[in-house]
Parts: sequence; structure tokens; C-alpha cells
Amino acid sequence: MLIDQLRNAVSETVREFREHPADFLSENDIQSLLFAELRHELSNLRYDVGHVEHRFSQIHAISPVKTEYQLNPKGLGPRVDIAVLSEVQNAGSNLWRQPCRIAIEIKLWQPGGPWTGPWEDVEKLKSYWQVARNSGVPFTGIAVLFVHPIAEQWRGDMPDIEQWLEETIGTGTGSDFPSDGIALHLVTQSHWKQLSIPSKSLASALIESRESGETAS
Repeated sequence: MLIDQLRNAVSETVREFREHPADFLSENDIQSLLFAELRHELSNLRYDVGHVEHRFSQIHAISPVKTEYQLNPKGLGPRVDIAVLSEVQNAGSNLWRQPCRIAIEIKLWQPGGPWTGPWEDVEKLKSYWQVARNSGVPFTGIAVLFVHPIAEQWRGDMPDIEQWLEETIGTGTGSDFPSDGIALHLVTQSHWKQLSIPSKSLASALIESRESGETAS
């Protein structure tokens, strides 16, 4: 059900962007809409704060949907544009640094703007997936690249994302909204491509991460 609610929120945001692309002049515009849609979809969920440090008085539960949320429990490293907190909590960290069940990264390619692909976002989500996997916690990461219609005239500068996916992390099948995994979405006014990051590639990355840690120790 959670993944269905995620799909509904993303679908509504994509629909709004494709119908009224000029309404969105920054990534924050898209982030704000998706945050509102996801918060609405998950209005039935409340996050119990009774077992973590939260610095609020007389508050027992909050919405699990957050923006600019810290992925690292020690407060270092990247944040994600939108997160949904996991039911699995870390009692050793405060409310601002709890495990995430869902993380969404947003990129917007604007008219005349330089090409900034979603590669760093994908790598960020893959890294967090590895951490969650080691902890036995499911994690869904979605990286979404929105392209303004006018920006499409510069698409010659944009590498083929499907080709990059194949060359970088291999080919495979999977869900565009995986219950445990990473997906990359490309949204233009004419189409919406949804590319699953193959689970085999994620597993290989996890093994490499473990081997690197053993070598370092």
C-alpha cells in the first residue's frame, strides 16, 4: 500500500509538470508539490516519536514525510529532497537523523541551463540502499529528472539515460517503484520513462562495499 501511495503522489506531480511546465521554475517548486502530494497520500500514517530524542514537549506522533532530510545518523553527509521515515527507528539518533523508508531526489533541467544529470543522485541513493540492506531494512529510492520543454532543444548535450544505465550498471527488469531498490525516472512534456536499477547491480555494489570495508580494516 505504501508503494501505491508513493506512485500516486509521483504520478500527480508528473501530471502537473507535464500540463503546466512553466509553473515550475526551480527544483524547489517541484519538491514542494511532491511533498504536499505525498503528505496527502500518507495522511493515514503517523510516526511515533516516543522512543527517539525529539526535543518537543507533549508530542507523540508526527507525519513521516520530510524534506531535506539527513541520511547519515551522525549528521554528516548528504540530505535527500524528500524522505518518508521508516518504522524501524534508531534509538541512538535524534528525530532529525532516523532511518528512511523512502527517499526521493529531484533534478530539473531548465531552458539554457547546463546539463546536470541524475548520476550523483542515483549514487547517493545506492549508497544509502547499501546501508539499509546491511541493517536488514527495506528502502525505496527514486531519482527523478524533469526536463523543461524548451530545454529539450539542447537534448543533443544530454546523454541517453537508458544507454548510460546499461553501460554503467547493467540491464535487467524490475519495478519502477521497487519495494526495496532504486529507480530512475525521466519526465518530459511528451513522455515519462521509468527505469529500474537492476537488483543484480545493487547486490554487486553491496559486495564491493563490504570487500572495501574488510580491506580497509
